Amino acid sequence: MENNQLISIVVPIYNVEKYLDDCIKSIIGQTYKNIEIILVDDGSTDKSGEVCENYAKYDKRIKVIHKENGGLSDARNEGLKIANGQYITFIDSDDYVNEEFVEILYKSIKKYNADISICNYDLIEEKSTYRKENKKNIKDITQLDNKECLKRTYSNEKGMEFLAWAKLYNKDLFVKNCIIYPKGKIHEDTYTTYKLIYYSKNIVYNDVSLYYYRKRNGSIMNSNVSITILDGLEATKESCEFFEKNKESELLTLAFNDYMRKSLEVYYKIENKYENKNKINILDYIVSEGKKNFRKYIKKINYSIKKKIFYYVFLFSTKSFRKILLKILFK
Repeated sequence: MENNQLISIVVPIYNVEKYLDDCIKSIIGQTYKNIEIILVDDGSTDKSGEVCENYAKYDKRIKVIHKENGGLSDARNEGLKIANGQYITFIDSDDYVNEEFVEILYKSIKKYNADISICNYDLIEEKSTYRKENKKNIKDITQLDNKECLKRTYSNEKGMEFLAWAKLYNKDLFVKNCIIYPKGKIHEDTYTTYKLIYYSKNIVYNDVSLYYYRKRNGSIMNSNVSITILDGLEATKESCEFFEKNKESELLTLAFNDYMRKSLEVYYKIENKYENKNKINILDYIVSEGKKNFRKYIKKINYSIKKKIFYYVFLFSTKSFRKILLKILFK
């Protein structure tokens, strides 16, 4: 491949010593060679920082940043600051990628003159180890504009999700639109990815699994349930505000529907599955925020009468009736 552009790969790292070899090996073994690998050690207290330094000794493409712990968003932002590539991708340090991950996404982004190239992913078990798979025979490629991509993402198609990883971005999307990951947030990609898609003129999707997401019991997404799910609601609410500000009524409708759907799911989970000393306060907060946003957006969105009535009943009925309604919905 001639005249290949430099691609930056940012890996935020925190206490993942036992998974880090798989991740870094999968990156340095990429068939696309013109890459810089930015390993951001976010104040790890295990030997993750040492692992990074050892790999940097043998591969000049590797840059290592050691910083105080600031969270996943802060680590990604630090990598963004020093990234020299025109294109950038993020890989979580407990995951790994197919050896053709960069090559396939880059070829697609250039062939279709896209701003973002997306691929599918596989869920792997916690104890899985790095494996090689040939993926060169790719047939199912879809070219999308920004609104169609957002519509498909809101429809929850696998692969088409508001995830930071499994994507290759034109770095200008971050720079020109002043987009960074929000520090201290758990659903940092839910706060960010819809904006990157919205500001893109052209997106290409490869329906092939090139990214391997490790499902871990100790990961951020599996800890502190109340904070995690409420943070997700906050991120979705911000997307409603974004599309309202940009006068995108169709996307506002999709975002608000996503917000209400998540509100119901979160309410049901906390009510029926999770024990928390602040349980009643959390449930009251979800309903209170739901009422406020229902009043704010209901006249601005394209909802059927049936759906408006359903959400109204959920928000403004008694707690006991709300429980019955959700049991029917999620039975």
